[in-house]
Amino acid sequence: MKNIMPPLALIALMLACLCGCTHYGPIDEEMGNEREWEEQQYRAALEKARQHRLGSRRNPVRAGSAREQHDYLSRLRCKGGRLPEYHYVRVEGELTPWGHGMDRYAVSCPRGQRTTVFMDLHHPGHVEDQAITGFTLAPAPS
Repeated sequence: MKNIMPPLALIALMLACLCGCTHYGPIDEEMGNEREWEEQQYRAALEKARQHRLGSRRNPVRAGSAREQHDYLSRLRCKGGRLPEYHYVRVEGELTPWGHGMDRYAVSCPRGQRTTVFMDLHHPGHVEDQAITGFTLAPAPS
């Protein structure tokens, strides 16, 4: 009679490994803790940034892409409701409160009002609803 124990033991070992590999409890828990930590860090950076003027180096306007940066800038209104002109200046070497590079834009109004706006394009889904100092902001299209 053949000894079938080694093949059965091998099959049992393989099944045990498979069962062990499908258990994600501790890994899911660690990933959840990491996401929670990242969210806490984000909120803390936001709270700190809000102590400064919107559009400044320490509180850049948040957007989700370059297109969304332009959408925000195109919604700005000068005193009297006129549209400002704006142009991209450069990427700044200094990092935002969230650790991203920031873009710098020059904004000017027909009557001489000028300002610099710093923006962070690494915030997917965020649509800024506040205007920078000295401007109003048209509503975002829905």
